[in-house]
This record gives sequence, structure tokens and C-alpha cells, in this order.
Amino acid sequence: MKNSGKTEGREAVQVYVSAPDGKLEKPELELKAFGKTKELKLKPGKKENLTFEIDAKDLTSFDEDLSAWVVEKCTYIEETRQKLAFAQWEQG
Repeated sequence: MKNSGKTEGREAVQVYVSAPDGKLEKPELELKAFGKTKELKLKPGKKENLTFEIDAKDLTSFDEDLSAWVVEKCTYIEETRQKLAFAQWEQG
């Protein structure tokens, strides 16, 4: 994350996953990871990397037919959302 604004600020990032072509019943979007910049007041022009790991366990759903938690074979889509706090931000 880069603070491209003119004021100090903090950033919160949320990572959501969806499986639109899956056969199991799931929410449209599921929050799988979140974090915020460590610097309470990241200065304008400064960057901070945020890293998120999502593994297979995070993608499991309960299959009632199998009575088990499974990772469904389908396409998973990741979506990142940001919450700004007193600054203007760029990803990258």
C-alpha cells in the first residue's frame, strides 16, 4: 500500500473469496483475511507491504452429502477491499 495523499493515515484491507460456479451452498463473498498497516500514521509518499496467505483449509465448505469438510473443485475469485483512514491510497 502507498499513501498517495497529502496527510498521514492508516489502511485496513479485507480479502474476500467467492466460488461463483461451485455446487455447494456458500455465501456470495466470504471474508478470508484482513489486516491493517502497521504504521499508525503512514506518512504521505511512504509504502507498506501487506501480505495475506489463504490456504486450502480456508476454502473448505461442509458437504452434507459426504458429511465432511471439502475443498470444492471450482474457480475461486479473490476480491480485495480497502477502508481508508485520513489518506489517499494506491495498491501496488
